Amino acid sequence: MANATELPNPYTPLAFLPPALASQFEEWRYVMAATLGAYLWDIGLNLGNDYALLFEHRVRFPTIVYFLSRAFTLTYILTGFISSGELRLIIIL
Repeated sequence: MANATELPNPYTPLAFLPPALASQFEEWRYVMAATLGAYLWDIGLNLGNDYALLFEHRVRFPTIVYFLSRAFTLTYILTGFISSGELRLIIIL
């Protein structure tokens, strides 16, 4: 008979957390995945407009700021999505 204090799956990082905290952590990962998906969807929908803005109009300061903000926002969301699994778990523990 197995010991009752053993974890069901020691290779799952969330098995080491209390159930309430593991649930919150998993919900946060879902939120980050949904945010990334929505932002990638927005980029896909606006590719034609962005192409026209970049190649068919004069590139001025507001255009540069727009594309930099898009790039930095994507970087921020990707970093948060990738690190939401490991870094946040380390901080909690």
